[in-house]
Amino acid sequence: ACARAPASGMLGDFSPPASSLGQAVGPRAECGAAPAVSAAFSPVEWRTTLMFQSLPRELTRNALEAALDSLGFAGLYDFVFVSVDFATGQGRGSAFVNMVRPECAMAAMRALDGFSNWLACDNGSA
Repeated sequence: ACARAPASGMLGDFSPPASSLGQAVGPRAECGAAPAVSAAFSPVEWRTTLMFQSLPRELTRNALEAALDSLGFAGLYDFVFVSVDFATGQGRGSAFVNMVRPECAMAAMRALDGFSNWLACDNGSA
């Protein structure tokens, strides 16, 4: 189940599992890239960072956090980055969110698949 991670050091063990769905995964690339996952939404998952694309350009970091909180993910993420064009101050339509546990990332992917009502969750605290 998706729950808050126990308190631990800043750097935890981020090693990937030896296999996914009982199938061997490819070796790590020399640059340290993560191995390919054999199936989408694998029950054996170790990644926690989500990338969001095609977001409204008006979406702020506060609005994204409000949307995540309103969907039940308050306290289950520890990093939010919304890409901004410094020349215009407007968003670039993408963001990264790190969830505290792989189970939370999987739950967020399922909950947010097809979600489009981003700006309706903002309480105006931008």
